[in-house]
Amino acid sequence: MREDDSPQTPRPALSTQTAHMPCRLAATFRDRLVAADHALVGAWLCSGSPMVAEILAGAGPDWLMIDMEHAPNSLEAVQAQLQAVAPYPVTTLAAEFSGGWPEVPEG
Repeated sequence: MREDDSPQTPRPALSTQTAHMPCRLAATFRDRLVAADHALVGAWLCSGSPMVAEILAGAGPDWLMIDMEHAPNSLEAVQAQLQAVAPYPVTTLAAEFSGGWPEVPEG
């Protein structure tokens, strides 16, 4: 008998009762701003470098802002920076550009 031909073991019936499992979400950045008894410290990331983002995240700020409007940050660069800071307990925000991509004259 091949593995594919073996009979399936029956699954237990699903219970109509569900166990109550408390789910606590982390406080949002807004919640932290409202509850803070001191100013939250952060930095703007304008380099486009994941290495710089990780160094700043390791310095212990409360927040980091990845600037896509005034800095050379492509979507790929933002993704790389978000991945670099993910292991750190820092709130990361991204300021997106408001218009289209700027046109660079050929010359």
